[in-house]
Amino acid sequence: MIDLHCHIIPHLDDGAFDAHVSCQMARHLLQCGVSTVVATPHSNLEGTRTGFLSPLYWQRFGLFRALLRQARIPLRVLPGSELLADPSNLAGLLRDRLPIPLNGTDYLLVEFAFSTPGAEITALPGGQPVYYYIVAIE
Repeated sequence: MIDLHCHIIPHLDDGAFDAHVSCQMARHLLQCGVSTVVATPHSNLEGTRTGFLSPLYWQRFGLFRALLRQARIPLRVLPGSELLADPSNLAGLLRDRLPIPLNGTDYLLVEFAFSTPGAEITALPGGQPVYYYIVAIE
């Protein structure tokens, strides 16, 4: 099984706050039958813009993979990001190619609030580059 939405990288957003919690999460995922997880930190919430294609993301992503190897936790971790469907900045982020697609594919994880009307969910920005959207509801 693959988990496409997980805040498992320590010290990156409001997910795992340290390496111990991240390892606990990884072990729990394996116990639940998940063999692969996509690490999807917030990428466009105010104050959490570190999820972009930044040295900080890639540094912590690499350190987390190394931590799992050292702890002998056989969870496969792939890169990604979570985008809040915020009309004020989503189109610009996509135009500037700032989000981290799920494992380098053309798929983006976009999160909506429960109160978001269906028409808004189906009206995600198009254009170049072309992305396919995986929708998450908070």
